[in-house]
Amino acid sequence: MPTFDLSYVEDQLVKREGFLPEVAAACVEKYKNFLALCRAYRGSGLIAPKEADIAWHQHIINTTRYRSDCAEFFGYFLHHVPGFQGDDKRNSSKALYEQHFPAAEFGAGADCSSCCDADIEEFVPLRADARFELAAG
Repeated sequence: MPTFDLSYVEDQLVKREGFLPEVAAACVEKYKNFLALCRAYRGSGLIAPKEADIAWHQHIINTTRYRSDCAEFFGYFLHHVPGFQGDDKRNSSKALYEQHFPAAEFGAGADCSSCCDADIEEFVPLRADARFELAAG
């Protein structure tokens, strides 16, 4: 289970999206469960429960923190890939989620274009002294 602090995601859901605090906490809990599954089933393209996806959107818009959290928990960058993946992918994601978290109902699949798929990318760390030049145009 992720140990990094996602309380700011809960705060964003309450302040920006108007969620009740207990609903925001439930979204973040489902998101943590989803992240744990993504780590355990690396590269399987799991679909997030809708509530987890809402928290994922709030997490990923803080790009620096999201990248750091991914590096800490996964060792790679977990991409959010919108697009319809089909009912089979949703059903297999739901079955895995409910197998590992029987007390937490999967509910509806994510709905950003229909659903979201988790994709991975190995980290290629930038050198601290790297410099980038803009081409003269």
